Amino acid sequence: MKKTKRGLTLVLVLALVLTLALPAMAEEAESPITRGEFLQAFFQSVETEEMEPRQAYYEDVPMSGDLALAVRWAVQQGVVNGYGNGKFGPDDPITREQLAAMIYRYAQTLGKGYQDAWMFNLDYPDAAGISPWANEAMHYVVMNGILTGSEEGIFPKGTVSPEELPAILAQFQKAVIGTDADLVLKNAGLTFSVPGDTADLLVAEAPENAEDGTLFSFSEKASIEAAEALGEETDGAGWLFSIRKVSEDALQELLCSDMSGVEPFAKDAEGGYYLTCHPTDVRLVREDGYTDEALAQWSSLCEWAAVAPRFFAEENGLEPFHRGNTEPEIWLNQILAGKLTDYCFYALRPFDPLEPGDVDPAPFINKLLDAEITFDYSGEGAPDGEYVVLSLPEENVRIDFFFAEGKQNFIRTVAGLEDDAIENVYVAEFADEETTANGIVYDWYKTIAEAQGYSLEDDLILSVDGLNLTIPGDKAELVIADTLAGSESGALFTVAEKASVEAAEAKGLDYDGAGWLFDIRKVSAEELQELLCGDMSGMDPFAKDGENNYYLFCHPTDVRIEREGDITEEDIAAWTSLNEWKAGIPEAFIAENGLEPFTAGNTEPEIALNRILCGLEPYTVSTLEFLALEPGGVDPAPFVKQLLEGVYAYTDEEAPDGEYVVLTLTDQDTRFDFFFAPDGQNLIRKVVSLEDYESEELFRVEFADGETTANGIMSAWYDALARDQGLKD
Repeated sequence: MKKTKRGLTLVLVLALVLTLALPAMAEEAESPITRGEFLQAFFQSVETEEMEPRQAYYEDVPMSGDLALAVRWAVQQGVVNGYGNGKFGPDDPITREQLAAMIYRYAQTLGKGYQDAWMFNLDYPDAAGISPWANEAMHYVVMNGILTGSEEGIFPKGTVSPEELPAILAQFQKAVIGTDADLVLKNAGLTFSVPGDTADLLVAEAPENAEDGTLFSFSEKASIEAAEALGEETDGAGWLFSIRKVSEDALQELLCSDMSGVEPFAKDAEGGYYLTCHPTDVRLVREDGYTDEALAQWSSLCEWAAVAPRFFAEENGLEPFHRGNTEPEIWLNQILAGKLTDYCFYALRPFDPLEPGDVDPAPFINKLLDAEITFDYSGEGAPDGEYVVLSLPEENVRIDFFFAEGKQNFIRTVAGLEDDAIENVYVAEFADEETTANGIVYDWYKTIAEAQGYSLEDDLILSVDGLNLTIPGDKAELVIADTLAGSESGALFTVAEKASVEAAEAKGLDYDGAGWLFDIRKVSAEELQELLCGDMSGMDPFAKDGENNYYLFCHPTDVRIEREGDITEEDIAAWTSLNEWKAGIPEAFIAENGLEPFTAGNTEPEIALNRILCGLEPYTVSTLEFLALEPGGVDPAPFVKQLLEGVYAYTDEEAPDGEYVVLTLTDQDTRFDFFFAPDGQNLIRKVVSLEDYESEELFRVEFADGETTANGIMSAWYDALARDQGLKD
């Protein structure tokens, strides 16, 4: 057999060849190319061995002739499979996806095609209609420009016209056979082949022993020449990209900081990693401005630059490799490299924060870094519910990994102090769809917990009215916990120390408060308002739901520990541990049940204001201007509600001198003074005056906006009363 090569020359005159070889096409120019016609033209455009058919591979293909030769070759090369019923269908119009499959199978015989993991987006509205057997092939031929589409689609089931075929085969020659790849750069045992038509437009360099590991660099020739003509600095003009080779240590160093314009894309068997480096802004230069022709050429070069590293990897037998550089990935890499050692975890457990101890972070971080982590542009924000927190205290950063079903690959970063923190949401995508970011981090958390002797197994989950209370396994065995559905007080859950309850029973004590740790109550808005009008010691409002219900955390105000004998240090340690766990229950309950945090204070000024709001307390407001004014027709609600938005606390500061607005509770011999002094406008003095006794207490209130003052609100209230009574305009 004699080997014959038919190269690009044949392709360039293919229209004539096809016209001569295929009379049917000449007679009916608009007829689509058939499977037999394409295979004959394809066979003639590649390097083949001349052969004579010795057997018929398909019953609808003749034993001899050009078609028989083409089919025999194609079967031996694995290019065609037929219809599976003994037929090839040579007269059937070839579809675009069938054509793609034949070209791709041949490319694979040359060692071309995708290797291992690959990704190339077919952004066409009908891409989903590609047959599974043609999916990879269609991606390959589109990526290499052999087939193109339009805004309307890529048309996988469409046909190919005689006018289209020469261009298809010419591009196949360029992209796969490499007929025009007449520039081959070599450096450090690696080659970089540049298509001839592209090479003419480039300044290509292969610097030897570059300090930064650069192997190849490519810039647009026209931009460099324009920069020289304009007398500008040529360094960077027209730069498209370069390829660098770095060690694993050098790569790890880079991954610990912002790598804008630098992307790892491949690695070799000797531990070398390859980076594509590209500008983050446009480096196009022209003497006379940007013409359409200049922009078209630049766009064409940029499109080549986008895929060239992948071809370089295939050409040199490198393994695809990816590492991202988003915020969470940078911080994870800093931990991996030992640059960031101050980190801990929170997962709403009593032993939080959990320090890493001697647990190696590498297995967990490497799994996380295998994902494709991208910024979430959906605008939906972070999901609700519980999450594991990776906290980086020195950086004022935390990274949240969510438990919510279907959202376990969502990652939220919160950077900065609470008042001006910046939140970003990312989504991780793993090759294995069962792996999740939350699952990896929770395994990390559990490994650390277990290494420190904590158990996360056998949690006790109580449920009532669609709400859950989870008690960790290590605490569940120490408590008696129950649900209280239908309780008149609205109590949902109650929890007490088991040892204290058992000791009280053994001693025959006749009360049920022994060892009581807490209850959780659910009340309506009206019930909460009534409670706020009195002393709520031991009851803290902490959450609300979307149905206007409020949740109270009820706890003892004295110690309820009980033992049959003397209370030992071990008993005290167990009791202390339970109370420390108890302190985190409200936050955990909110997260577990998707509630909204809510607080309402119960200091003496707040009780008085709530009583006025409910109409339970007669009052006057006075200043030295008009003395005491009764409420008249003025609704106190806007002023009281604004005052109740503040956070009140007792203070041992000194009361300032000077004038103040007085809120007097006329039935209680009690007044509250709101000071005008510049440094005292958020100080409130409570004065109780009896016949032979007077007491004073001072409170400070803080408002979220930092500008509102208690005195300012009271002054506005007083002015409203004065206008209502005709004392002011």
